[in-house]
Amino acid sequence: MKNQASFENTESLAKKLLEIFANLAGNAKSFDTMVEGIHDVCVVKNEKRLSAKGKEMREIVLRSLLDGREATIYVMKFRKEDWKTWSTIEIGQLLNISLKSSNGFNSVTINQKQNVVPELPKKPSIANTTQTIYVYDIEVFKYDNLFIFRDYFSKEWTVIHNDIEALRDFYLKNRDSLFIGYNSHNYDEQVLRATLQGKNPYHISKAIIENHNNNTVYKMYNTKKTPVFGMDLYQDNKGFSLKEHSAFLGINIKETDVDFNLDRALTEEESVLNELYCKNDVLATELRFEQLLPMLVAKASIALFFGLDKKAISQTNANLTAELLGAKKATVRNDELEPYEIPECFSIESEEIKQAFVGKKFTSDEKGHAVISLDVERRDVTEVLGVGGIHGAKQSFIHVGEFHARDVGSLYPNTMILFNYLSRNIPLDKLNIYKELLEKRMDAKYSNAKTINIRGVEIPTNLLINGYKLPLNTKYGAMGADFNKLYDARMRLLVCLTGQIAMFDLLEKIEKHATIIQSNTDAHYYIPFSETDNDEIDKIAEDWQKRTGYILDDDLFNEIYQKDVNNYIAITNDGKVKFKGAIGLTQGLKVSKAIVSNAFINYVVSGKDYKEFIYECNELRQFQMITKTGYTFDDTVYIDVNNQEYKAQKVNRVFAIKDSKKSVKLFKVKRGCSMEDDEITIINNDSYVTGLPNAPKYYTISNEAIGKGITLDEIDREYYIEEVEKLLVLWFGENWKERIEQAHSMRKAKNFTELPVKNYID
Repeated sequence: MKNQASFENTESLAKKLLEIFANLAGNAKSFDTMVEGIHDVCVVKNEKRLSAKGKEMREIVLRSLLDGREATIYVMKFRKEDWKTWSTIEIGQLLNISLKSSNGFNSVTINQKQNVVPELPKKPSIANTTQTIYVYDIEVFKYDNLFIFRDYFSKEWTVIHNDIEALRDFYLKNRDSLFIGYNSHNYDEQVLRATLQGKNPYHISKAIIENHNNNTVYKMYNTKKTPVFGMDLYQDNKGFSLKEHSAFLGINIKETDVDFNLDRALTEEESVLNELYCKNDVLATELRFEQLLPMLVAKASIALFFGLDKKAISQTNANLTAELLGAKKATVRNDELEPYEIPECFSIESEEIKQAFVGKKFTSDEKGHAVISLDVERRDVTEVLGVGGIHGAKQSFIHVGEFHARDVGSLYPNTMILFNYLSRNIPLDKLNIYKELLEKRMDAKYSNAKTINIRGVEIPTNLLINGYKLPLNTKYGAMGADFNKLYDARMRLLVCLTGQIAMFDLLEKIEKHATIIQSNTDAHYYIPFSETDNDEIDKIAEDWQKRTGYILDDDLFNEIYQKDVNNYIAITNDGKVKFKGAIGLTQGLKVSKAIVSNAFINYVVSGKDYKEFIYECNELRQFQMITKTGYTFDDTVYIDVNNQEYKAQKVNRVFAIKDSKKSVKLFKVKRGCSMEDDEITIINNDSYVTGLPNAPKYYTISNEAIGKGITLDEIDREYYIEEVEKLLVLWFGENWKERIEQAHSMRKAKNFTELPVKNYID
């Protein structure tokens, strides 16, 4: 593990992203508003809906045949003549119109009607300006604003400080480019566009930060002007801030020393510090961009596949999925709690399951959503059924010897297709798209081709597989998000219920011939009693697939070390390690106390002494612990050995150290609030909560880039050794050493391949 993370093949992937982006419909000019005058247009939308006041209206979008610009008009039903005229206009109709604008609203006179075209004209995609990828960030003060852009390929910086004309010039020369930011969709992009329109960036910035309401911000400038093509790395995130990602990646996370609340212009020294700070955030965003590039290429690929325009890739995965499926926002149906009937293809023996799930309305929580919780005692495990699917596992379990994992391929996507549980907000003519996506993904998954041509662009097959997977996996969650056009709480519930009923059906049949190790949402892990029983399970699986329509994979494993259903390490029969739970640190994304996870996993799967692993490790970033103060606290402070209190950052990089004289104590503070808890200290009526769970006896903060502050010699390795031992007790009990050594002896006796020692979190 390097002190600072680096990623391979980034420039070629970035070039592929830019190529895909360039081929998406639209250029910057085509997203400018249509000007007043006479135009030849095509009707691309003519949709009845309700106004904000509940009045019937039509929303009509007209696209220029010349440059792709669009104009939107709204026709109210009470304007009878206009309503009658536009009711006869079809999508695809070619018109010659006269357009006028007043107070931000358009009015249209139809000069001539022409034929209806079978295919809507696309916006032109050829760039009229420079087209590259810019990583950017902005800083806004009351009397100062700073915009910094970095060309990803040339590495050239553009720094614009308090210069609106320079900003406009830069924009006009580069507006066909792709702009990469962090939380940029909600902040940077809004401030940038408003500033370009002559608005005060400080007022926009303040409104965004204080109001937490985009509607308020959108009223402050013309949201239909000044297009910016962007991808926001905060969207579809794991919930981490840029500072946290920077910390995980090993780079400098020091906050600026310049006060953002200054009621005066910055001094020259403060301007220099602010520029350095902003550039550091740009570099952090660039590194996170490189980390996310495979996903970004996959996302852009699916937009290209569906012929969407350049604005599409600025959406969240959930909103993008809703768009490509053509979802229309519907009124709340209030049928989520209605009784459920088990599909006829299932053969459930348990009366307990039938009584709990069938033929009666579900109870609801305070938000009106169904509440389901049922514990079913089985011979091997207690199966927990609920709105999160089926789960059950042997606790603190170790097994060395061949076992099976029967995994259902794409359980939830297939459930939606097999039982018609797609969101009812998808138009009938679009229902086939989801099934086609699933088929396309399976074709790509088993294709031997290195690339697949999508609309003239060669896309790496492995990335396109993830592109297809994105909407398939996103749709289920989108059906439970009331702000999404796919929202359909009833169908989401039916998918979850039917998925776990399907898995319970399979479990009932398998458990007669095997010991069940665990059941999770879409898989059962089991040890057949004998070869004969294994053959019987094969027949059961074949019958189950025929009855239900699902597809089962049969994966072989040699070993499993299991704390519970959510935390385990398993080794496949070809020597691959699969792990789940906190030990994986969010699939290796969260590099915080990684040395403990790596030492633990290597001890379990390779027999490497965890003490030796920790003492041999010379990778400083493995020892870092990242801590963050949440928004419910007012402040973060640290107290030194002299009991002096200092203000600290919200995000901090901490290391266990040996020298008590350099040690500090980190606290999250609630001012003027006396909280009652044994672990809370009250000072002057302020509540001080420890800022580092399971804190070492001595530790220090080092927010410089890894290698620029604390050294390996200062690290207290014994603390990390103790943390591994605590984990071993938590997973395997007080006799963990005896159990692990016995497992390793069995591994040797069975001649299973000894796995090499490596960083599983890297």
